[in-house]
Amino acid sequence: VNQVLMGLFASGRDRLQNGQCNAVRPILTRIIQHMTVPLIQGTLRYAYKAENKIFSGTGSKEKAEGAVFAAAVLPLVAHCDTASAAIVYDNMKIGASITSQRAVLAAFESNYACLGISCGDVGALHDGDYVANNPCVDMSVSKSDDKKKDDNKEELPIWGIVVIILLSLLACAVCVMVVIMVQKEKSGVPVFSPVKFPEIPGA
Repeated sequence: VNQVLMGLFASGRDRLQNGQCNAVRPILTRIIQHMTVPLIQGTLRYAYKAENKIFSGTGSKEKAEGAVFAAAVLPLVAHCDTASAAIVYDNMKIGASITSQRAVLAAFESNYACLGISCGDVGALHDGDYVANNPCVDMSVSKSDDKKKDDNKEELPIWGIVVIILLSLLACAVCVMVVIMVQKEKSGVPVFSPVKFPEIPGA
């Protein structure tokens, strides 16, 4: 994915330098599509850790990181299918009672074509061997295209998608900070300490 992105960046740069602005738009679309791949991979990785309780401590760190990855890609998934986005959200949100890596994976896989990526792009969680699921087989892109035509949805502008992703990342960063603050408070090491004002003589 990184190699593909570097090629797309270079191609977009060359066209901008040559004044071919209209030719940059499809390149930008492909860049956004490929940048969803690491977000999906991160979500699946932490879904696997949360389900199997592979934690370095209480699990709050891993769950928070999974929630951040999921929130960053959720707007794009919701644009393809709101039901799939709801499945990812319910399994990865902070405070989720249970996480099913298979459910999250299935929700993503059913939207790969709509997202403009493939099973080969995402791959599967691997640690010497496949630790969760084998890589999926790509579905027909035409099925997603027919669905989009039937739904008759207006395509979301690229700038709108970028704004949504940035806002999602900001919101998730705040959530992570809150989790960290709560953990420090519980451990007796508060992030903020009360201010002691000097005594006024004669008061």
